[in-house]
Amino acid sequence: MRIVNIFAYRLFAFHYEGNADNEYDQLMNLWDDTEFIYKFLKENIADIPKK
Repeated sequence: MRIVNIFAYRLFAFHYEGNADNEYDQLMNLWDDTEFIYKFLKENIADIPKK
């Protein structure tokens, strides 16, 4: 594991050995994937508070 700088000064992310991207980049890629978001929300519908 390494700690790497990301886009701003003094802002860091973990980069685990064997992964192509650091954790920040992996998260941003997942959040851009609408299929992943839809599946995640469907699987976790019970955790979404109702008004």
